[in-house]
Amino acid sequence: MERELSLLKKNLDDSCRVRFQTLGIGPERAYQQLLSLLKPAPASNADRYGAVLLLGFAGAVDPSLKPADLILSSRYYRAGSNLAASSPDPGLADAECPSASIVRPDFLEPNPCLWQQAADTVQETPWRFTQSPSLTVDRVIDSPEDKRAIFDRYSVASVNMEDYSAASAAQEAGVPFLSVRAVLDVADRRLPGYLPTLSNSGISIPGSRAVLFTLSHPWRIPTLLALAVNMRRAQWALARFALAFIPKMADLYLAATQGSAPRAGNSSRLLQCMKYPGPNAVLSPGLIS
Repeated sequence: MERELSLLKKNLDDSCRVRFQTLGIGPERAYQQLLSLLKPAPASNADRYGAVLLLGFAGAVDPSLKPADLILSSRYYRAGSNLAASSPDPGLADAECPSASIVRPDFLEPNPCLWQQAADTVQETPWRFTQSPSLTVDRVIDSPEDKRAIFDRYSVASVNMEDYSAASAAQEAGVPFLSVRAVLDVADRRLPGYLPTLSNSGISIPGSRAVLFTLSHPWRIPTLLALAVNMRRAQWALARFALAFIPKMADLYLAATQGSAPRAGNSSRLLQCMKYPGPNAVLSPGLIS
């Protein structure tokens, strides 16, 4: 997502007051990193983050979803939750949210005003999207069989490795949270296990390794190219959404600090849900050191 984050930085002016951050892949890393970003007590409320928008990829388990479809999940279920599952799933570990003092609910929800504003944004466009819940898992769901099993067992349309944990960290810090994702791999396709580095939240094959891997396994080039095409489509879908959505969100914080009426049409309700007119964090799961 680095290229798309650069595009956003270039096209969003300073008035949007956006800070960009790459988030670690997986439930535990997402929770710990986001909490450390949001939790430190600032000198004043004006310095606190106004909201968190997480942009990333997802794996589809709903057969109707196509590559680059946007996912505005109405609920973030954790693997192992009782409410989402119609039967036990011994193959999925509980998605960790490593804070022993917190009782974890079966699901968390996005900030309702942020979510509604995002839904309004995509409904004004021809973009394909779903509002179905997602499931946060602790591993890559790579086979069509596993995807089908999750779709049959859980009331979700997609899987990822961060949303529940990131939402938990934002909730603990008292900051409104929203995740918007794009489909990378569809339900009936197998993610190739031979990729050197693979995650439902991103794909990384460092330069020289990618060349050597491709040259030594030429029969796998079509699969890699197809996956790369899907990834580019998903990245651009997220960037396109962010360019339409972030200025609307930022306008509300500008209105809050200057006492003016927000320019975004029906977005005054969003302002009522925000606690702090501070900067907005835009996160993207990816491989970080």
